Amino acid sequence: MGSTLFLIMLIGVSAAYEYKFNVFTANKAYAGTDGAVQVILYGSKGKVDLGRLFDGSVGSNLDRESASHFKTASEKNIGAIECIELIMHTSDAWLPLKVVAWSDYALRNVYFYSRYRWMSDSSSEGATRQKICSQGDTKYWLKTTTSTKWWSGSDNLWVSITIHGSKGDTETGILDNKGIDDFESGDTNTYLFGGMKDVGEISCITINARGTDGWLFTEISVQKEANGETPVTFVNHNNLWMDSNVHKFCKE
Repeated sequence: MGSTLFLIMLIGVSAAYEYKFNVFTANKAYAGTDGAVQVILYGSKGKVDLGRLFDGSVGSNLDRESASHFKTASEKNIGAIECIELIMHTSDAWLPLKVVAWSDYALRNVYFYSRYRWMSDSSSEGATRQKICSQGDTKYWLKTTTSTKWWSGSDNLWVSITIHGSKGDTETGILDNKGIDDFESGDTNTYLFGGMKDVGEISCITINARGTDGWLFTEISVQKEANGETPVTFVNHNNLWMDSNVHKFCKE
């Protein structure tokens, strides 16, 4: 009788799997939100709806230039995390930078980059929902050097860079270091992006600039974080200004 009761108890117990998130909000006026964001995770074994998990009404969660931490448990194991869908349930618009997700059964960090896309439940103010998928597990270092010419720096430019190579393409998130004025005249800024695709031998970069304050760089270098990898440098010989435009630069 005792063993039978124990078996029944085991059958009645459902395993709980924990999902954790680091959520980064942009450093821009009105980028934060006091509202709620619904989260759906997609994985190799299915998907799970975690409800309105990202709650901006508590403390400093989802504030401007904040790093917010959330976790929840579910009975569903979705396998390897592949994509995230964010659904807004507030008209208080939000500008996310990136979300890093992981689970207790697979401690690999999965990176999701939102590239200057405002979100709101009002379609006139932003996207009501967006689905972002993981690109891979490779890390890339990027180093930008701003020109010393007059007005070459920028205080309002949102830049992402697509890296092209022999095995395909991968796109960074927004180049933004917390607490630092990026793209100041004569400055060199360094960025690390995880969760990228391994593109093989790097051949070109495409710079996508969004904003109203032009930026003039002298060079940008890209390096895969791996032993023996050397940086590939792209020089702005033609002094092309980045200002709400897209330019491609290839290796000489």
